[in-house]
Amino acid sequence: MKILWVVALTCVLGACKKGEICNNGIDDDMSGAADCLDYECASEPYCLPDGGVFVPGSGPCEHCGRVCAQQANCLTQNYTFDTPLPECFDGICKQLNEAIEIRFEIDTQATWAGVSTVPRSANTRFIRKRGYDGSPVTCASVAAVATGKTVADVDQIERHTQFQLLGFDVLPINTSQTATIFRNPFLKVGTGSDFLVWAELWSGPRQTETRLPSGQRMAYVCIENGAEVAPLVMTDNCPSMGTSPTCRTIRVAMPAPN
Repeated sequence: MKILWVVALTCVLGACKKGEICNNGIDDDMSGAADCLDYECASEPYCLPDGGVFVPGSGPCEHCGRVCAQQANCLTQNYTFDTPLPECFDGICKQLNEAIEIRFEIDTQATWAGVSTVPRSANTRFIRKRGYDGSPVTCASVAAVATGKTVADVDQIERHTQFQLLGFDVLPINTSQTATIFRNPFLKVGTGSDFLVWAELWSGPRQTETRLPSGQRMAYVCIENGAEVAPLVMTDNCPSMGTSPTCRTIRVAMPAPN
């Protein structure tokens, strides 16, 4: 009896966990998302598009079918760990792609001779050429947002809510060379087409907790046309164990530090 009274008193004092109420404008369960943006409300009729009918083909991701205002609303963990990355498409979270691994290479042989500071991490993104609002995304529009070069700016592209990513990867670099080829043998990305490739080299190592680069951004490259951005398909997959005759390698040439 004493235990029941303690439980009752605790609930009166507001310590009992509350579920999300989906139509009151309040983040009831303090999850960081209120009403229809909370995954608990994803199946509520007024939280679904098309008059409350669940849109077919949303996929198996945790938040698929939930309304969204940016890709970050659809992630289970974050850009580093979700594979494939679900997208916010036509206002709801969808898993449009399948996860594969490719080989990705950053070539500094022709441009980094004599550079004294060795990069310690590389950040690569595959970015849709269609923004959340349907607007076109180009290398120029990404560069206009990604102007910062400090560790505070390392996720500036992800913070810009219009962009949608097919892939995101941070590679630790352990070498004493600058004019070389930095190779990532198992870069995780989703299948898909109509994307551009954005790659950065950073002076600091990959952080342990966030798995993001540190230090200063030394240089970046963006590719929006050519063989590097041909559609990614399942046969491009480079399995971690074994070899594949159709395994895809993408190599980009990095400009000199800027």
